[in-house]
Amino acid sequence: MVDILTLDEAIARLVPGRPLIISDADEVLLHFIEALETYLLSRGYFLDLVSFAITGNVIEQATGERAPAATVKTLLRDFFLAVDSIRPVEGAADALRELEVGAQILVLSNVPAAAIANRARNLKAAGITAPLIQNDGLKGDAIARIARKAGGPVVFIDDLPNHHNSAATAFPDVHRLQFVANPRLRGLVGKAPDAHARIDEWPLALPWIRARLQGKA
Repeated sequence: MVDILTLDEAIARLVPGRPLIISDADEVLLHFIEALETYLLSRGYFLDLVSFAITGNVIEQATGERAPAATVKTLLRDFFLAVDSIRPVEGAADALRELEVGAQILVLSNVPAAAIANRARNLKAAGITAPLIQNDGLKGDAIARIARKAGGPVVFIDDLPNHHNSAATAFPDVHRLQFVANPRLRGLVGKAPDAHARIDEWPLALPWIRARLQGKA
């Protein structure tokens, strides 16, 4: 069972002083882009990744034309509501099981509120049971509120540079790891300027995270 919590509920559950991991879901724990591509094909579109974005990169199969932003927004909404299977990122569940021995873990996702139960099911199927928080917009404010209550070492993991910038601005002391699971996306974005490190595989990320939680780096 994956608990779906509000930010206030998650903060109330924290154990002060215990190390904390705040992780994104998509492209960190779950292969989001892979699942989206499969869905788009079923709707007569495909994803032509020429930049680190979805809008502007969705192509209608019948015409070869790029789908307008409004169409992409609708497709994404329908995808989030319809998807019932997203492949887990290799090593993610095993890494979190190791880390939760000495740390508390929260998943902070910008999945739409209407689809949060779907994302919880996706995580459970992937063997990930950490509580899930639905977020809107930049994540810095939520991270800052959580980190202040936690009071110990905090590691934040996300693929998107704007969330690392937001986290760095709102709570500079958080350890920021950029993680991009999809091999095609990796080549389209460099290391986020505000991330402390960029590591795209869990076996390599695990010792980096553990060292920060233990105050060794």
